[in-house]
Amino acid sequence: MCSAPDILTFVFGHGDDVKPREFLQSSLAQPDGQFGYANHIVAISDSNIAGVYCRWHDKLPADFDRATVDSIHRFFGIEEAMNIMFRSRESTRFFTPPQAHQLCIGHLAVDMKYRGHGIARAMLADAIAFARQIAKTHVVLDVALNNQPAIGLYLANGFIRGASTDGYLRMIYVL
Repeated sequence: MCSAPDILTFVFGHGDDVKPREFLQSSLAQPDGQFGYANHIVAISDSNIAGVYCRWHDKLPADFDRATVDSIHRFFGIEEAMNIMFRSRESTRFFTPPQAHQLCIGHLAVDMKYRGHGIARAMLADAIAFARQIAKTHVVLDVALNNQPAIGLYLANGFIRGASTDGYLRMIYVL
């Protein structure tokens, strides 16, 4: 189960695909920051993790960015953390941060054995309901242009195509 593996490997593994998984597992044990468990919504089926996603918006805690940097520094050390920051900055050309009226879905992934069982659809519905709850007018996400199954899923759930940049497509759901 992985979302945007190429970018995660580039930013956190610098070519090594094991390191990003180890970092994400370590970070999910902590509550705060972009990769902490408090920012992720987990779908459970048969007592197993079936899927996961996170959401970004303009009302995140003030210490959100600091907690993200701290988790990176804690796992990788100061020198590699600085390299990750540079690579992360380079990868931001693929993604547009959410605007004040938007909720952004990120890291949406469903375990292979649970695909086709409505897990992703339920997580999208949960994100849309949360967006309404916090008075957003749009839900957005970015997906790799070559991920046709995901694009099909988003289109089937009411998302429309937005702009594409460097191999990624912005999908938009209008509330």
